[in-house]
Amino acid sequence: MRPLYHLMLATGLAGCTLTLTIQQLLSIEWRLFRLFLIILLVVELSLLLYELVTNSKRKLLANVLTSFYGFLVILLLLESSFMFVMRSHGGFMSLSSKLWLNEYWNPNNSLGYRDDEPTRESYCILFVGDSFTEGHGIDHVSQRFSNVVKSRLKNTDPTTKVINIGRSGSNTQDEFARMITVVNKLKLKPKTIVLQYCVNDIEDQAFEYGMKLERPIPYSNIPSFTVPIFKGSYLLDYIYWGIRGPSHYMGFLEQAYGNETIKSAHFKELDAFVDYCELNSIQLIPVIIPFMEDLTLSENLFVNPVSNHFKSRGIEAINVAELVVDIPFRRRIVNNSDRHASVEVNALMAHAIVARLQKADQ
Repeated sequence: MRPLYHLMLATGLAGCTLTLTIQQLLSIEWRLFRLFLIILLVVELSLLLYELVTNSKRKLLANVLTSFYGFLVILLLLESSFMFVMRSHGGFMSLSSKLWLNEYWNPNNSLGYRDDEPTRESYCILFVGDSFTEGHGIDHVSQRFSNVVKSRLKNTDPTTKVINIGRSGSNTQDEFARMITVVNKLKLKPKTIVLQYCVNDIEDQAFEYGMKLERPIPYSNIPSFTVPIFKGSYLLDYIYWGIRGPSHYMGFLEQAYGNETIKSAHFKELDAFVDYCELNSIQLIPVIIPFMEDLTLSENLFVNPVSNHFKSRGIEAINVAELVVDIPFRRRIVNNSDRHASVEVNALMAHAIVARLQKADQ
């Protein structure tokens, strides 16, 4: 009866550790409680093993049970460790990236941006873009390229404010609309607009012209009965989101940039920024970010075409591919699961932007 008692208790404890909600899994209090449950589970498994092995007359069975026990304990130790791993992934789907988000995604201002509260009616340098501008994967905003620029200008131009309105998933069309909204709402007087460009900025026009993109559905590639286990385990969830599965996105992008109609319509979106800056005597600094893993492909696919279009409008864009060409790939990115620009690359981008600002002031 005692082995059955320990087995039932161990099963109950295991069930409790897997039934916490996502919100509970992210809470430090609940994670500590879960750690306590895991410790109790290891104790019960140890008592169960002791009862089974000491009462068993078969040496082979005892060895198998001992090996299985060791395997379970290792898994539980790993699970306990990964409960406190904060690591950004490409998005905010994984538990570890949610932990990272809770810990580092600050400050958050009243406009919903990851930045300090903006000053109304101020002369400013306005940073517009997507997750790269927002600082995805950057633990502290002080290491983000807009904030590095802010820090370097503090002594030379203390009256000009630096405002960041980056937002993850944003494309050119949305970026322009959000910029106009913020400028009008706060009555800002931008002296410079830094427009960060990424390959996905063409998406809106691609969709408007009928292109389809099959985005992978999370957990659809594993058996349905295992989904609750993966979602409730920090270890399994980390492994799942760390494996980059097949994607149709590159083919989608190649088709979009290869379609002259779509590309022409997209360039008109970029022209909206150029026209706005010309009309209001604002310096425009486009910053074009490549695929960090393939600079040559990036330049051929979108960096050179976009850069040449800006040049045709009399604007010299900053080609980040040229800034990072001598840096090993691993140092260009946040981590293996997050291909956003690293702190080192953010510093290089900031240096190039400051050089443009100083050149304009001469």
